[in-house]
Amino acid sequence: MRTGVNIDLVLAQDERDLVRNATLIIHGTPVGEIEINEATGRILASYHQDLQVKQVLKGQATADVIRVSSLGLSPTARARNNLVVVEEEFLTGPLQPCDFVLFLAPSAVPDLFHVVGLSQGTLILDEKGRVVPVSAKEEEEHVRFKGFEGLTVPELQERINGFLAQP
Repeated sequence: MRTGVNIDLVLAQDERDLVRNATLIIHGTPVGEIEINEATGRILASYHQDLQVKQVLKGQATADVIRVSSLGLSPTARARNNLVVVEEEFLTGPLQPCDFVLFLAPSAVPDLFHVVGLSQGTLILDEKGRVVPVSAKEEEEHVRFKGFEGLTVPELQERINGFLAQP
């Protein structure tokens, strides 16, 4: 499904599918201001942010700082109406100032990447550098996958390499 904010709403079936669908997987941190792109009267908005790339786990980053688009509820839709037809858990929204591992693919806009699998492709790292736990509801509804839970970036790299080595 295509949205008015140029992001594919395609969810991965599992961790392997997520790895294969991403052309770029990075460990990074948001830097700078957030740009909000919302169409008037729409529920969804894309949030464009710069990410400082700390490590590339798959693919090639074109620069040390890349531009990423994530999907969330638009501020005006949130202010206007509490009734939302989109499952908000699947939406990434603006990235908070912490470390992430992001599964990315190029968007239709040059030099802009989007998050693959929406929230599935957004792994938050805790202060110890491990992927934060996944709730039972998130796992059951395929919002996020337990297979990456608790892993460090080097352990994620091993898991990703394992998926890429499989036929």
